[in-house]
Amino acid sequence: MTSKEESASRLQLSEPLITFQATLLAREGNFKQAEDLLLPFASTSQSLIGTLDLLAKVYAQQGKIEEARELWLVAAQKEPSDKHFLRAVSHCENIQRLGWKQFLLGRFIGFKTLMAIQKAASSISRFLRQISLAILGLLREIYIGSREVGLSFMEAWKVLIGKESWYL
Repeated sequence: MTSKEESASRLQLSEPLITFQATLLAREGNFKQAEDLLLPFASTSQSLIGTLDLLAKVYAQQGKIEEARELWLVAAQKEPSDKHFLRAVSHCENIQRLGWKQFLLGRFIGFKTLMAIQKAASSISRFLRQISLAILGLLREIYIGSREVGLSFMEAWKVLIGKESWYL
């Protein structure tokens, strides 16, 4: 085994550990340090998908959108069944097309719209529940009242809605 092959083998063995360390750095906001750790692995053809994905996320956090898009394209080619990479490429293209501010504003407006719809749906749901409870209470009273005067429930209902006259 040549020294170049040994070096490549050592890189493959340590890639998961380095990726883990880079993940911790990225979570702390140390994107440049995470990038420096991941770069040697991302340039090889045998790099792990997770390494490519993490480096792409680190690039995106630093505003290096084109570099992130390129890495996610490579990851998508390696793992075509994973739709995450294609969505990430699409987000990068939207950011490049619209610019950061418009992209984030669109996401914010979309989020606010969804929250407003959810709030309205919740209010409507509570209102409908109150109506259904009121109707159940009314039906209970009709049932109790019909028994007291000797009518069937349906006879009492018809009298109540005016479909039939009933005289004492």
